[in-house]
Amino acid sequence: MRYVAIIFLSVVGLVLLTGTILNYLFLPYECILDKKEECLKKISETDNTRMIGRICHKYSEEDCIKLLSDLHSASRDSDIHLISDDYCLNRRGSFCAFSAISYSAMGNTEAARRFSASGCEQSEGVSCAILAGIQLDEENTEEALTTSLKGCLLGSAAACAISGTILFEKGNEEQGAQFIKRCCELGGDECCE
Repeated sequence: MRYVAIIFLSVVGLVLLTGTILNYLFLPYECILDKKEECLKKISETDNTRMIGRICHKYSEEDCIKLLSDLHSASRDSDIHLISDDYCLNRRGSFCAFSAISYSAMGNTEAARRFSASGCEQSEGVSCAILAGIQLDEENTEEALTTSLKGCLLGSAAACAISGTILFEKGNEEQGAQFIKRCCELGGDECCE
């Protein structure tokens, strides 16, 4: 009986050791050596979303946001939610916009609404802009104005643009122009023309 227990523990130990070794084998060399900048560059070039998620957990949230931005720039929006959903659900609002963008790209408006609403509730301006866009698509202009005003106050250029556009359409050109100007000030180049 004692030999069976020893053999069992040996097998379990071998499996755990093999898992640890394989875990390292699938990471780029730069990540194993903890060369952060080189690791992040290498990871941003990979197609392995699971590996990107592992690196997100290894480094800071800011680094993870940069990786998600790289995925977005590479038109890989359908992969983003695989990483950002957990962060958003754990009350990290800056990740909610990434999930909303990902679901929008996949045509899942209900999930996009849910994640953008969560981000907006957590005072994340881009999420408010995304939610306002969804509300506009559903012809809920008053809700969209309220949501976009909140997003603009939180510093989202896109939310300011939505607020300004809605106000212009309602005939309130002076106030609409102020929001368009604010959009430009926040870096929304399309509002500066």
